Amino acid sequence: MDRVIARSQETPLSAEDIVGLRSIVDAGGLIVYPTRNLYGLGVSIFSKEGIERVNNVKQRPGEMSLSIMAMERDVRELCRMTELAKAFIESGDIAITAIMPSSTSAPRTVVHDGTVAVRLPPSELCASLVNGLGPITATSANVHGREPPKVVGQAMEQLGDDVTVYIDSGELSGMPTTLVDLTGEQPKVLREGLASLEDVVRRYGR
Repeated sequence: MDRVIARSQETPLSAEDIVGLRSIVDAGGLIVYPTRNLYGLGVSIFSKEGIERVNNVKQRPGEMSLSIMAMERDVRELCRMTELAKAFIESGDIAITAIMPSSTSAPRTVVHDGTVAVRLPPSELCASLVNGLGPITATSANVHGREPPKVVGQAMEQLGDDVTVYIDSGELSGMPTTLVDLTGEQPKVLREGLASLEDVVRRYGR
């Protein structure tokens, strides 16, 4: 498999692509892939070795939480379905990363204080990736403390050969998702980004 593969975000990955990428993550290897806004660093959330590599490559504290990208069916398994959690996955909201109560099915490597930070696939490419590989990490493809990459070259400059495959979809918007705590009765915006505070209140406020 090529080290860099160019794919449009509007086009699902091929079966051949998925087979090659699955062999990488099954072995604990890392891939860089495009979301709508920034490039993410992906590995199977069920790979302890892979999670350790993500933390090492990003040079980030191990106690920090890792966001994940998952399909609706997997979110229902990994998280407890509170009213706000149900509203999130039923809305198909791709502008936020939602912090939700974890279930007993969630691997401890992605659970932080009893919660999981979840993002839904924002493109056809991401949906095919997560469908083919299962839930993957969605942390930005940068060294901790450095600028998150909106072009794949920035990710390559920071992470280099520690990543096996880079999926290149050109320049992205560069704006992060809005981080929203959905563990209580009301949503709490922790970081504003693609969705405004008003958007969040209008969609999830009770």
